[in-house]
Amino acid sequence: MKTRLPALKKRQIPLCRWFCIRMTYFQGTLYDILEKNAREMPGRPAYTCAGRSRTWKEHFQNVNGAAAALRRAGVKKGDRVAVRAVLTYESVLWITAAICLGAVAVPCDPHGPLAEFLDHSPPVGALFLLSDETGKWQLNGAPFRFRPRLRRLPVPDASPFDCTLIIFTSGSTGLSKAVMLREYGFLNVFLGESELNRLSREDVFIGVTPLFHIAGFGVVVLTALAGAHLVFDRDMRPDAVLERVEKWRCNWIVSVPGYYLKILAQGAHRRHDISSLKYGLITGGPYTKEQFLTIERELNMTLRSGCGMTEASPSYCGSYIDDPEEIRAGSLGRPFSRAEVKIVGEDGCPVPEGNSGEICVRGPGVMLGYYGEEEATREAIDEEGWLHSGDVGFLDANGCLHLTGRRKDIIIRNGNNLSCAEIERKILRLPFIAQAAVTAVPDPLSGEMPAAMLVLKEGETFRPEELERVLTRLEMPKMISLASELPVNSRGKVNKQIVKEAFLGKKTVTE
Repeated sequence: MKTRLPALKKRQIPLCRWFCIRMTYFQGTLYDILEKNAREMPGRPAYTCAGRSRTWKEHFQNVNGAAAALRRAGVKKGDRVAVRAVLTYESVLWITAAICLGAVAVPCDPHGPLAEFLDHSPPVGALFLLSDETGKWQLNGAPFRFRPRLRRLPVPDASPFDCTLIIFTSGSTGLSKAVMLREYGFLNVFLGESELNRLSREDVFIGVTPLFHIAGFGVVVLTALAGAHLVFDRDMRPDAVLERVEKWRCNWIVSVPGYYLKILAQGAHRRHDISSLKYGLITGGPYTKEQFLTIERELNMTLRSGCGMTEASPSYCGSYIDDPEEIRAGSLGRPFSRAEVKIVGEDGCPVPEGNSGEICVRGPGVMLGYYGEEEATREAIDEEGWLHSGDVGFLDANGCLHLTGRRKDIIIRNGNNLSCAEIERKILRLPFIAQAAVTAVPDPLSGEMPAAMLVLKEGETFRPEELERVLTRLEMPKMISLASELPVNSRGKVNKQIVKEAFLGKKTVTE
């Protein structure tokens, strides 16, 4: 007996201030999508890891078997299943199976023991721990296996509107939080991404983003929504990644700016045939227009910009692959069709076009809240359902979003608000600077002062006098530290906490 995907529900929502569109919302589940793929394209490759491919039929049978094994182990609706999310097919399988069972999947950073990670993270009270620390997968310390199952799962007593995923924020500017997401939200966000990028079953993604990051899990979901093919592996060295691009003829890549720049710095793109690579998404960190264009030119592909956050499941804004260069490289694109975006001032009221303020987002992707942190949830989501991102930016005359900094990443010097992101952008204009991270350090006279950690381009020398060409007097750093690389967290984002700590207690201008 054939099953049908639930119908798309039509609603009318404002896209931005000046017009409205008719938009469809998906009301089904990830399980529905996997079943459809297994029925319509059983023999096509779905996920390839460590050189081994699983077809959509095999993957669906594996999900059925893994979910049945979890259920026999006592996992039920709403239970939290923590997974040590190493970049393997099994991790994809466990996370997917938990969601399809109606449980709550909690992908965790694998850079250390799972229990230790949970001890140092926001408490989520995970009842079931899936880890491969011994070399074999175990559930709560006992060996855990499954057998592929031909029969479909009984429909779980769960709703796509329930919490089915908890993702930890990166904590790059503060403490990490446990974000509760619903299936309805992230499926509709990634459905919008799939439509925006015109994805199809002919597309092949190269996976380079961690599975415990919402963008990494998002590529898994995008692959399912499009019936595409995802190739990934634990070996994330640029040469190894581009070797897989060459072998499997991958045409899509999603990554943070730092990884693209790492590929170029190591010259890996010159040692492999990556002519199949046609499109890329750059997100998750700051970059300059010049860096954007250099990446696009060197990798010979069309790069598109995007903006999001874990709390929004994650994307709410982006450029189109056929947008002109000035939009793709010079902005973060336009709000997506399934999201509303507004810019508000300190009084909470919308600001005029072109004026900076806090970016607020509303739509199906907005989180249910922070697990166990009701006060923080109320601070983030107002009574009208707007998520206050903490990011500062503006919408231009074309409706394109521009990011100028973070509310919490502001330096208050003698009463003047200075954006760390803006200072970083200016410093990166200097031809001898490869990377820059700016933070606030205490100052007895001015309150706070800028401090900059800089990475020079290979073969270049630091010329401090050049800073005066691009920075105002107020923006000039009190302290400058030269580093071989910037400290990053496990998601590849610059860890501003470590940058700040590196300057505390120091009095010298340069080191």
